[in-house]
Formats: sequence, structure tokens, C-alpha cells
Amino acid sequence: MQRRYLIQILSGLIGILLILLMFWALDLSLSSVLELPQMTPLWVLFAVAALTGANQLLGVMKWKLAAAQLAPGADAPDVLQMARITTIGTLFAQIIPMPVSMALTRWLLATRQLRASGFAARSTFYEQVFDIVIMVCTGLASLAMWLFGVPGGGALAILVITCAISLFAVRSILDLFHRLTGWLAARRFAAAKFEQASDIFAMARDTPFHQCLLQSALSLCRLVLQLMRVLLLVTTFIPDIDVLALLIASPAVILIGLIPLTPGGLGVIEWTWSSFLISLGASVQMAALVALVFRVFVFIELALVFTVLTAMRLVVNRLCGGRG
Repeated sequence: MQRRYLIQILSGLIGILLILLMFWALDLSLSSVLELPQMTPLWVLFAVAALTGANQLLGVMKWKLAAAQLAPGADAPDVLQMARITTIGTLFAQIIPMPVSMALTRWLLATRQLRASGFAARSTFYEQVFDIVIMVCTGLASLAMWLFGVPGGGALAILVITCAISLFAVRSILDLFHRLTGWLAARRFAAAKFEQASDIFAMARDTPFHQCLLQSALSLCRLVLQLMRVLLLVTTFIPDIDVLALLIASPAVILIGLIPLTPGGLGVIEWTWSSFLISLGASVQMAALVALVFRVFVFIELALVFTVLTAMRLVVNRLCGGRG
């Protein structure tokens, strides 16, 4: 246990050092990073917040579907409460891996009955398995096309085909992941974690196909919203960038962000984004500034979404005569 906490602390320090190294190597200042959000047009801020809010609502839909599949009739939170919990989980994902932050947040804010049943953790890991399938498939395709220099039109066609395969062959992919994590568990490398992952992949694989397809479709919609958010932010600050190339490269960066090298991909994502943007023709300093400001925007967007959801919850409670 102590070793695990020590590793987490060390990985966090590595992430901070990577950020500081970027500031030092490129002669950046904190004020230059914070200036970008202040220079952003108001409509862009609201549009990005709307995309983030829509993404959170899709996350709620996935959670509700998981609840109906795994615990029919359970006393699950209402939609607004689910949305607020999901938003908080996304916020904490900036410092700990998304599946862990979401499961932990949903467990902490769930009712005693749901905690005792293990519903919050099981339903979260179950629905996020489909996010992982979509992100891994599209991310690997994106990375391969970027490395081999596949031209824009062909790369876009390959990406669309990859999305279709990940949708309709989702159960086969889940079975592959189940076997792979089971094999890793048998090699005694982080055996407990891989054994749990193998069980979750098996549970998702064994659900009815229409449930798998629906979860995967919602995961794909979430990825599309993430890509729209990236395109909007990057083109705001780097208007002459190749939009098609950016669209094709983005899933690879999202995939790299899933690798738990540092908490929430701290430092790793920033260096990866800046490298991709430079390869697409952006200046070194602007690429680094945009990469750094992405995380700032996450906090701004989630704060806006959480404020709106809280206000809606208060209005609903008042109209229903309940407590806030």
C-alpha cells in the first residue's frame, strides 16, 4: 500500500517537473498562459462550455444505461445529481485516472444502499470500458496514420472505417481485451489490477449486443464532442492550422492521455499536444501555450457546467417544494 502511494506521489512530481521543464525550455511565463483565456472570444468560451456540458450529459446517459443493465430497480440518483457527480469526477480526472476518479466520486456521493451494493464502482467501470474501446481503436489508427504520413482524405476514410469497426465488432474487441488482460494477470505483473480489468471486460462482453452497441455509440458521440472542442480551441488561437490533419491527429493524443504515466496525464499530455501542433505547422511557443491552456480551459468549462447544473437543481427543488 505504501509503495503504491509512493509511486503515485513520484508520478505526480514527474508530471509537475514536465510542466516546469516546458516553461523553462521555451521561456514561457504563467501570465502568458493565463492571457489566452482572457483573449478568447466570449462565444468561444460558451460554445466550448456547451460542448463540455453535452459531453457530461452523454456520460450521464451511459451511467443510467449501465444502472438499468446492472442494477434494475436500484434507487439511482436523479439526472441532475448524476450530471453534477459526473462533472466533479471529470474535474478530479485532472489529477487521477478518469475511471478511478469517476468511480470514487460516484461512490462517495452515492446513497448508502448503492455504496453497499458496489453499484457505483461496477456501473462506472462497466460504462467506461466502452469509452476505452473507442479511444484505443481510434487512437491507434490515428497514431499509425500520423507516423506513416497517410494523406488527409485517405486518413479520414480510415478513421471513419475504424469507428464503424469499433462499433459493430465491439464484443469481439472486448473479448480480445479480456484475454489480453487475463494473460497479463497470469504473468503476475500488477496481477490484481489486470484480473479486475479482465473481469470487467468479460462482464461488458457478455451483455446483450444492443446494449454494447448503444454504449459504444454514446462513447463515439463523446469522442466527437471532444474533437469538436479541440478543433474550436486550437483554430481560435492558431487559425491557419490544417484542420483535417488536426482532426485526424487528435484521437492519438487522447489515447496517450489514457496511459497512467502521471496523474491525469499531467505534463505528458501537454508535451504530446505541443509536439503534434508543431508537426502541423504551429510555432513552438504558440503550440506550447495552447497545450498548456487546454488544462486551464478544462477547469473553466467544468466550473461553468457545474454552476449551471447546481442552479438548475436549486430551481427544480424550489418548484417541487424540496430541499436544495
